[in-house]
Amino acid sequence: MNEKLDKPSALDGLNPEPAKERAFGTPYDDVFRTLLNDCSELVLPVLNEIFGEHYSGTERIVFSGNEHYLNRQGGKEERRITDSAFTVIGGESTFEDGERFEDARRTADGGGTEAEAALQDAGSAAVLGKKYLFECQSTADSSLLIRIFEYAAQIALDDGELTGNRLKVTIPHSAVLFLRSTGKTPEEMRIELATPGGTVEFPVRVMKIRDYTLEEIFSKKLLFLIPFYIFTHEKRFRMYEQDSEKLEQLKREYVRIAKHLETMEENGEISVYTKRTLAEMTDRVTEGIAAKYANVREGVKSVMGGKILEYEAKIILRRGIEEGRERGREEGRQEGRKEGRQEGIAAGKKEGILITLSDLVRKQMLTVADAAKQAGMSEEAFLAQMRRHEKTGSVLP
Repeated sequence: MNEKLDKPSALDGLNPEPAKERAFGTPYDDVFRTLLNDCSELVLPVLNEIFGEHYSGTERIVFSGNEHYLNRQGGKEERRITDSAFTVIGGESTFEDGERFEDARRTADGGGTEAEAALQDAGSAAVLGKKYLFECQSTADSSLLIRIFEYAAQIALDDGELTGNRLKVTIPHSAVLFLRSTGKTPEEMRIELATPGGTVEFPVRVMKIRDYTLEEIFSKKLLFLIPFYIFTHEKRFRMYEQDSEKLEQLKREYVRIAKHLETMEENGEISVYTKRTLAEMTDRVTEGIAAKYANVREGVKSVMGGKILEYEAKIILRRGIEEGRERGREEGRQEGRKEGRQEGIAAGKKEGILITLSDLVRKQMLTVADAAKQAGMSEEAFLAQMRRHEKTGSVLP
């Protein structure tokens, strides 16, 4: 049955999101964005899983502009923010595009407009990589596909190529991660465009947290999903809250997660920062989803948070300061030729340490008070240094 966009869609009834969540977002959106931006390498195995890619983890991820203005009736513009659009550059998928470019080049032979267009398309793909739009949804709602289409179309237009009388736009490969799902949640969604030149459609791939066990998450390196894994236990929260033995079973699962991440960090597969971020984001999701279940919240946090993270923060700080000192020594050597070698090295070392401390504060890995103490200055003075760095790129006057 055909349906108008302003009427309930086929997605209604699939655990509809509360109106408050739809209007104002959820803490899970914040966690999703934090993982994408701060631990972007973790999304590559997810793309392998969803789209059948073959990324190795060495590829570069470049994020698109996240502010868009959508035209509305009456000439009004609506401001939308999406920081889940990005391009992956490098890897086997891009090499395949490169091979397609070579094939197109060999067969073009100056054979007219269509051959030239094919050559241009293939060359652009080989150089620019693949574009993706990856969204997170607590549950399906009637406006989901509309929002994805709006984002995808605007992203395509922002990156459009106008050559003569030909405009080329590329729709990003699109997917959504469902944190909650039921038997009615679709395995895939599609967006169809009826154009004067014919009807075309593109898929919106679907990933559901409930489809993945811990074994699959570990074996496929889907670490991106770990903070949201608690959603697979949501229906049993009441039981965990009332039964201490069942709660211990939940905690044992998170002990497995913590130990696995610890092993990966020791083996150099992930950084201390990535491990700590996954633990912290797990705590944030748990606080949101288990707001009414204190035992569940504290049980998970006792495994993933607490003193261990405080110790890891000190490790990160020490490593960061050493990196800052090394960066400062190099800058100091260069500056020392102008100002006197020892004075230049001292100034460079101080600036390197302050920049490192500022970065840790911005990433919420260190409080302003702790950073100021490490720098040997007041909190007000340290904040002034941070503001100076943001404006001028230097923390020293």
